[in-house]
Amino acid sequence: MSDYIFSHDPGEFHSIAAEKSLAVNGVEEADLAEAERQFLIRDADNLRSHARVAHIAAAECVNKFIHVPGLGWYHWNGMRFVLDVEDKAVTGAVMRVIGNYAVEALSDRELLADLVKSQTSSGLAGVVRIMSTITSLSAQVEELDADAYLLNTPSGVLDFREIETGSDWRSLTVRPHDPKYRMTQITRGAYDPNAYSELWQRFISTSLPDAEVQHYLQQAIGVGLVGEQVEHILPILTGVGRNGKGVFYGALLHALGNYATVASPSLFNIDRHATADKPSPALLSLRARRVVFMSETAKSAELDSARIKALSGNDRVVARGVHSKQTIEFDPSHLLFLITNHAPQLPADDTAVWERVRTVPWDVVVPPDQRDSGLGSKLRAEADTVLAWALAGLEAYFREGLVSPERVEEATDLYRTNQDTVSNFIAERCEDGCTDRESQSTKVLHTDYQKYCKANGVMREHVLGERDFGNRLSELGYASGKSGSRRFRQGLRLLPDDEEARAEIAKAEGLARAKALHTGDSPSDGPKKPGITYCG
Repeated sequence: MSDYIFSHDPGEFHSIAAEKSLAVNGVEEADLAEAERQFLIRDADNLRSHARVAHIAAAECVNKFIHVPGLGWYHWNGMRFVLDVEDKAVTGAVMRVIGNYAVEALSDRELLADLVKSQTSSGLAGVVRIMSTITSLSAQVEELDADAYLLNTPSGVLDFREIETGSDWRSLTVRPHDPKYRMTQITRGAYDPNAYSELWQRFISTSLPDAEVQHYLQQAIGVGLVGEQVEHILPILTGVGRNGKGVFYGALLHALGNYATVASPSLFNIDRHATADKPSPALLSLRARRVVFMSETAKSAELDSARIKALSGNDRVVARGVHSKQTIEFDPSHLLFLITNHAPQLPADDTAVWERVRTVPWDVVVPPDQRDSGLGSKLRAEADTVLAWALAGLEAYFREGLVSPERVEEATDLYRTNQDTVSNFIAERCEDGCTDRESQSTKVLHTDYQKYCKANGVMREHVLGERDFGNRLSELGYASGKSGSRRFRQGLRLLPDDEEARAEIAKAEGLARAKALHTGDSPSDGPKKPGITYCG
């Protein structure tokens, strides 16, 4: 080994080796890895007990094991780094090293003593713990799956920059698997430029007969393959059951391997008991994912709009596993797709949320006599084709951008309209066009609005207070008016046939007048005379 190598710290070479191609003064990657091993062996000669064995074992584990604080050990399986559950693989590697060095230790009493100390349960744990601190085996979470434009497949590693710069997805360069990429994910579908399945094409065309909607969804899945949030959108695939939505995302989950996952419904549900130090496995499960599905929200489910904005807007994710004391941070790499029969409740006045929402109507119902209960299993056998379909979508995205077709825009607008509790309240419980004398106060209208929301199962966080309710009325064109001491909403009053509402309104008006008489002040709301005046 050259003097150059031995004059530098091994951690330096560990960093250099992460580059795509490297040669330092003629030293190739294999030589750099060997240099790290030699450094570790040399350092081991100056150590004793567990530390000595840890360095000897580390020398054998270079490019085979890495330790990530907050996540644990990973071992290389020839294609990717796999999480070492309960440290079984790294402990086994240490045991093999101890066995391999046993013969050499017969002529080295100190080494023999160190090996004997290290082969107990506590000794092995101590060795593994020391190994986790050695630079050659340590990595930060940011180093894992760091290149957003690389995709790991059983065929090899693909670089999406080739597609972005104009190459056909069918002519990509396939790079060999290599530990230097620090990849922990891999697709199940292989890269096959000639992959085609009549079954998959027929399924897609039947489930999404609108060609523009179909193309849009293909592009959205395609851009989801990129490991960063290129598009800040939340596609919601919605429609009644038995229409293929579940089969669709099941086929993608299978084809994309662990680049895809189904998120826990708790991820976007409002958690009123959340604390800063509470474990967050649902958030942690998003690390290094590309396409994330959340399926079947409950009817009238209430989603956390702040969480939606954070997880679809490039906000850095902070998470902690259930059994870990250390939090980790990572940049979001996923695109979330909500698959549901029941569109969840979202605040109609939250513009930032609705800038993200894209409602993809999935409204074809497959007749009972045409349903194939084994279709999902059949499509899992078409994983190569499903991956090819997604890659073609990515190429279309780079070429055209992601433009919502008319049906998606219309469905999204309708969804938002249905979420506007004030507009819906006016449409169902009010009439407009009244004179100022006949119009009613914000307080009166808000009292009935609260009842309306309760009757329709609106979550309390989505029920507007009186001030916000009044602001929303103003936005909808119902300005605040005043006649003498009486205030009202111009042109708006409750339907006259709501007897229960009328009684409650009369009570509210009476209380306001009684308070005014008691204080000597003029009431800010309500008519001057008893009773309620309605149009007509």
